[in-house]
Amino acid sequence: DTCIAIRTLLVERDRVHAQAGAGVVHDSVPAKERAECRAKAFAGLKAVRLALARGV
Repeated sequence: DTCIAIRTLLVERDRVHAQAGAGVVHDSVPAKERAECRAKAFAGLKAVRLALARGV
């Protein structure tokens, strides 16, 4: 069995690094894959923002 992390967040002091990926196949559309990756990364950053706003 294999596991691939498609979404990750790394918190270092006052910085948050987001990374996201996608499963690219032969009929993937590069622009759509890029948009999907950006949406995944921004969702993680939004979650961090909401947590900080609530004092978590």
